[in-house]
Amino acid sequence: MGSAILGPDRAAAWVREHGGHLMDYAVHRLGEAAAPAAVAAALGASNWQAVPESVSERGLLIAALRRVCLADPACRDGYHPGTGAGLPDAELMERAWAVVDPLGVEALLLLFRHELTLADLSYALGLQEAEAHRLVTRTQDLIETLVSGLDALSRGRAHL
Repeated sequence: MGSAILGPDRAAAWVREHGGHLMDYAVHRLGEAAAPAAVAAALGASNWQAVPESVSERGLLIAALRRVCLADPACRDGYHPGTGAGLPDAELMERAWAVVDPLGVEALLLLFRHELTLADLSYALGLQEAEAHRLVTRTQDLIETLVSGLDALSRGRAHL
């Protein structure tokens, strides 16, 4: 284990620095009503925890919040990506993302939306870094292939 994160006064700094990401993750998993309590529980659980040197404060906090959320029977899975100009329609995107391994989807969400490093992602998911990297790569490749193929079919184009 690496350094210990000490002191109750760290919670205020954590909220300033990482609160938006923590609330976003908690709302995604538990809904708006339960999110503040989940974030508070994660902050409390992280307050005296020792972590590996390679894990950032955000990685520590997201890992603790993920454990809090997964312990809640109301915890939701899945990701519903948005769409926009130049992207396939929302239903097609949702269909493609729904087919993929939920752990892979969460890995992408944590890596890109919540800006975790590979070391943070590995810690949060309880995987070796090489395994986390393979999960991210496989999931991203599969989603790109599915979205591209479904978009080509919906527009009457041949998919290469």
